[in-house]
Amino acid sequence: MKLNAAIKNMTTQIADVLSLNDPSVYIYGSYVLDDFQYGWSDIDILVLTQKSISEQQANELVCLRQSITAAESDNPFYRCFEGGMLTLNAFIRKVPDRVVYWGTSGQRITDSYHFDACCMKELLDYSRLLHGKDIRGQLTPPSFED
Repeated sequence: MKLNAAIKNMTTQIADVLSLNDPSVYIYGSYVLDDFQYGWSDIDILVLTQKSISEQQANELVCLRQSITAAESDNPFYRCFEGGMLTLNAFIRKVPDRVVYWGTSGQRITDSYHFDACCMKELLDYSRLLHGKDIRGQLTPPSFED
């Protein structure tokens, strides 16, 4: 299936670029909830690293969706990937760091990426680890008030 091949290849490509940063790659959202609908859904990923993403790595990652799509034009799923890549520390503490963002509005290198309470709950309860060490135990679940 082309969807599963795209997920596996994207994970491999990201892990290769960030191999020195000890990345943990997660998939969450409609795909893991068995509600993915091509044309409507995106493929939500979160990449958390132990070491900061370098400028060179960020420049390579920011256009990765497009470069893989160009190389594998028969697989339409690469353009569906959305999410963030940043250090675990920046994600937990909500502090600025170099972040690679992929979204509906395009991709960019920015300095922050945050989850709302619903996304955090979904990440903790339903996400699937695709690569690396499982660090979900270091994340704080949202409170009822959140």
